[in-house]
Amino acid sequence: MAELETEENCSDDYFHPTTYGDAVRTVISRTFQFNGRARRAEYWYWMLFGAIVLTGLSIIEAVLLGTEIFGYAFMAIMSLMTVSVMTRRLHDTGWSGWWQFLFWLPFVGWIICIAWMAQPSEENMNEYGPAY
Repeated sequence: MAELETEENCSDDYFHPTTYGDAVRTVISRTFQFNGRARRAEYWYWMLFGAIVLTGLSIIEAVLLGTEIFGYAFMAIMSLMTVSVMTRRLHDTGWSGWWQFLFWLPFVGWIICIAWMAQPSEENMNEYGPAY
């Protein structure tokens, strides 16, 4: 079994953003990283970024192109990044990343997932890494 990371052996790779730009850059740079933890700000700033970009693309496409191909392409790319940050967010609250598949249950799953994403971080180290 892999050794748990402690605050003493934790690398400096664990940067937790507190600003909008830092959060977006962090999520993009950690697209394929499903381990570790993500604070609430990182997750919610990422969701805000997605909503802003998707709204902008939709308006531009509706006015200029009459198609939604770029919006669909953006959603496909953003989906992997969202799964990654959602996994790390669940880790930060002490849950396994696999629980995000509850999101596929209409209404009830959505409510549960949103509630978990809004929970405060575990203050102490958990099985997914140190607290920040």
